[in-house]
Amino acid sequence: MMKVSVKIPVRQILNRLGLGRSNEARGYLAKAVRNRCDKYVPYDTGALRGSAAISRDGRKITYTMPYASRQFYEKYHHRDPNRGDHWHRRMLRRERQSLLRQMERYWKGGRQ
Repeated sequence: MMKVSVKIPVRQILNRLGLGRSNEARGYLAKAVRNRCDKYVPYDTGALRGSAAISRDGRKITYTMPYASRQFYEKYHHRDPNRGDHWHRRMLRRERQSLLRQMERYWKGGRQ
């Protein structure tokens, strides 16, 4: 019997991919999601869309206008059928594959 020892530099790999302490990849993904959601957020004056804030760790996107939760959670019909409630779901239904390709390019070094 032969023993084989393999050392995988997990921390280095995660850091290289932006998944370490820097949260670089998560931040990149959060910005990509926020930007892609812009065309699905209800729009009148642009205040709601412009209020999107990404948390420091990139885990949350918060829309800070007082009416944001109402337009997000309640059935909301906009004159543009692409815009309305639960805009992140609308975006993912239409752009999931494109978003995944964008992240793949990011991890392969094609940071934009």
